[in-house]
Amino acid sequence: MMDVFHIDYVWDSEAQQAFDQINQELISLSTLVYPNPQLPYDLHCDASDVGLGACVVQVGRPIAFASRTLNSAECNYTTTEKVYLAIVWALKQFLPYLYRSKFPLYTDHAALKSILGTKLPRERLARWIMALQEYQPYDIVHKKGILNTDADALSRIHEVNSQDCGLKDINLPMFQELQKADPKIRLLLRDGVRKPYIWHNGLVCYEEDRRVVPFIPVGLIEQVLYHVHSKNTAGHFGVDKTYAKAREIGWWPNMGADVTNWVQICEGCQRYKVRNDSTRPPLKPITPKHVGEIWATDIATLPESHTGEQYVLVIMEYLSKWVVAVPLKSFDAGSIVQVLLYEVVLKYGLPLRLISGNGANYIAEAMEMVCQRLGIARSLTSVQ
Repeated sequence: MMDVFHIDYVWDSEAQQAFDQINQELISLSTLVYPNPQLPYDLHCDASDVGLGACVVQVGRPIAFASRTLNSAECNYTTTEKVYLAIVWALKQFLPYLYRSKFPLYTDHAALKSILGTKLPRERLARWIMALQEYQPYDIVHKKGILNTDADALSRIHEVNSQDCGLKDINLPMFQELQKADPKIRLLLRDGVRKPYIWHNGLVCYEEDRRVVPFIPVGLIEQVLYHVHSKNTAGHFGVDKTYAKAREIGWWPNMGADVTNWVQICEGCQRYKVRNDSTRPPLKPITPKHVGEIWATDIATLPESHTGEQYVLVIMEYLSKWVVAVPLKSFDAGSIVQVLLYEVVLKYGLPLRLISGNGANYIAEAMEMVCQRLGIARSLTSVQ
């Protein structure tokens, strides 16, 4: 397909064949499918010098993908330790799929099986081996690196994004001309370049923490923001991650505000991303002022005892955490009222407020009538 992108090209049969192959890949096995608990799972793991990647597969179809970058400490791990880290991380990531099921774990690290059988593992390796015991049973299967393509690509996605975000299409003379046209850089050149600004390779650059990045002219700011956030390989990350990716490329004044505004007005994010903020009013804490003011109640179902009791009605005083637990043979409104009167009101005084679930037994007419006559305020909560 690279031949197609030249200025002069001919759409021949070879180009058409490549185009048809891409279309076929887009509509076939590469698409995600819903998991089927009746079918076995496969876990593919890999680690690179920059990140970790994992994929859960069922009958050759991907169920879920995951990847993350390595932090500064993890980058110093050996190859074996990075693969171990990828496996432990992937098992935690996909625990809802893999727990209590036997599955093959594919990795391109051939020595992993023998290392798991080490008699005296030390430190980090010992902790990981212990952590892996929780996810048994699984079988470690060696898979050649050239075949473990899904996990390998995910482990290098940060590397790919970094390449995509580079200003590779802007050559040095063009960048210099754009800097000369920027009014802020012109003012800086007129007054003299002083720290934190420096000259570097014929460009005005910004230095911070011994790291030098180019001063992005105003004519390229929108292009940089598109590359680090809106491009297909950028990921539409939030403000913090987008800002960090932009700082890898360069710097400009009011950079934080520009990144925040770009993310907030991104059409793709507004249309497809799930909002995690809530329009509901904030929750208020339950703060009793004195002992006996607020009581809470709930019911627990247990195996039937030899005397026939199957339920335990639990009533707790909110300030002291004093608990009254009464076994019951039946859980109806009459039984609740009787326990409330004889085990709470007559022994500890009249509560001002009673917190309970919204089940039928708690909102029955008898319960409402007793609380109304005694002046007990009701607070109903969802069972969830």
